[in-house]
Amino acid sequence: MIVKRDRIAGAALIAGSLGVIVTMALHPIGGNLRTDAERLLQLTNVARGVHVLAIVSVVVQAFGFWGLADALGLDKNRVRAGFVALILGWIAVIGAAIASGLLAPELIERYADVDPSERPAMHVAWDYNGLVNQVLARIFIVATAIGVGLWSLVTWGYGRAWRIVSMIGGVVLVGGIAVVLSGVHMDVSHFGLTIAVYSVWVVAAAMLLLRGDGEGPGNVPASGPDQSEGRGG
Repeated sequence: MIVKRDRIAGAALIAGSLGVIVTMALHPIGGNLRTDAERLLQLTNVARGVHVLAIVSVVVQAFGFWGLADALGLDKNRVRAGFVALILGWIAVIGAAIASGLLAPELIERYADVDPSERPAMHVAWDYNGLVNQVLARIFIVATAIGVGLWSLVTWGYGRAWRIVSMIGGVVLVGGIAVVLSGVHMDVSHFGLTIAVYSVWVVAAAMLLLRGDGEGPGNVPASGPDQSEGRGG
């Protein structure tokens, strides 16, 4: 039977995921301050808006994950470790959103009025801000991949539907780490694809929480397959 905790957590996960997806759909294409300053200046308000939406969505999603962690069992080491990894990922992606959506527009607007002799310093600041954004995006991908992977090990024993979620989690784990190791530039398309796969896992887990048909993690009997993990695994 569905419990209030699962209903609230599932709704928060879905709402947060929708917000993140909208963010990526509306996210302006980046550019170089040296050559695209005029175009970038026209997009500053859009950039601020979508990244504020992203930050709010991540916070809402984090609340939902807290409920999912509670349902999975915070007495399990894998659940606790996965939750810590996810927290690291959320902190990183909020930092990336601040760099891309709040600091970058400020630099663009100041660049339009700065004396030409001071523009080389602005170029350095722009490049540094971009590097910070890239590093934080990679930390988010790796941290969430590990968190999802650990939780997928836990949900594997929760019935057929949760095994499907676990398999999607495996794709998130392998795919996320592979993308980062490949060294590909985290532009809107590459990061958006990563977010899309991650969101499939989030929404799938949320739907099972909302379904409340007795297969959810909160309803696993004491003799269930994952009980061997108990309070120590």
